[in-house]
Amino acid sequence: MTFLYALATLWLKVKQSLSKIYPKILESATTGHKLVYVRQAFLTPVFCFILFSYAHAQSAQERTGAGLTDITPLIVGQKVPEEFWDREHLFYVDGDTLKMSMKEHRGKLVILDFWSTYCAICLHHMKHSHSFLASYGDTVALIPVNPQATKDSYRTIVNTHNRTLRKPEAPGFSSIYSDVFISKMFPIYAYPTYVWIGPTGNVLAITTTVSEGHIRQIIDIHKPFKNKKS
Repeated sequence: MTFLYALATLWLKVKQSLSKIYPKILESATTGHKLVYVRQAFLTPVFCFILFSYAHAQSAQERTGAGLTDITPLIVGQKVPEEFWDREHLFYVDGDTLKMSMKEHRGKLVILDFWSTYCAICLHHMKHSHSFLASYGDTVALIPVNPQATKDSYRTIVNTHNRTLRKPEAPGFSSIYSDVFISKMFPIYAYPTYVWIGPTGNVLAITTTVSEGHIRQIIDIHKPFKNKKS
C-alpha cells in the first residue's frame, strides 16, 4: 500500500468524522456565536495534521515490513552488505518474471546498469554490450537494473525488449525489474548510470559509461589479488 493510498483511505475516515462534527459547529454559528468560526478554523488543520501523521506512520510501517528503512546509500570504496547478494530480486527474463538472488555473481566484477525504457543511450549500450562481454566468460556480470522510479511497466519493458533489444545473435535479455532495494543503496539521478562492484564486494566506481577498456583495466588490477588468494 503506497503513501498516497494510505492518505486517501484515512481521509475517508476523517471525512466521516467531520460530517458529524461540522453540522453542530455550523448550527451554532447561525446563532451568532463568533467563537464558533475560530473553532472551525482551528479544527480543520488539526484534523489534517492527524490525517497526515497517521498516513505517514502507516507508510513507514509498510517500508519497515519490506525491509527498506535501514538501507544506507553507499559510496565508492565501501563494501556492499550481505543482503545485496542474498536478497531475492524480481527479474524480467525474456518475457517472464522470476525472483532470484545474485549469489552466483559473487566474486565476479559486477556492473549494475541502471536504465529506463525511454533512455535511448541505455538501449544502445545494452544492445551492443554482449558483443564484448562474451569474451570474459564468468569473470564479469553486467546486470541491468530498472528502478521502480522510472515507472516502466512490465508491458513497456516487453515492448522495448521485442522492438529494440531482441537480436538473433544475443543470448537473451534479463533485467532486475521495478527495483527499490538497490536503488536506495545507489541513488541514481540520470540514466544510464553504472555501478562497478569488484570481486571483493567493494564499490569501485560509479560512471555514466562502460567500455571494454574499462573492464579490462579493472580485471588486470584485480588479477594479482585473485592469484594471491587462490
